[in-house]
Amino acid sequence: MAANQKSLVNYIQTYNNPGLRSLNFDQLPLDGGAIKVMTLDQPAHATVLRP
Repeated sequence: MAANQKSLVNYIQTYNNPGLRSLNFDQLPLDGGAIKVMTLDQPAHATVLRP
């Protein structure tokens, strides 16, 4: 996990899914309410780049 404290973004990468995912704290509602869960065991996605 890497954090950019200036832009309030955390980047998450797991062993099973090396794809980089981001969590933007600047866009999260911080006024309370229901607990939100982000699952980390999501399948990896491959992107094929073509010219």
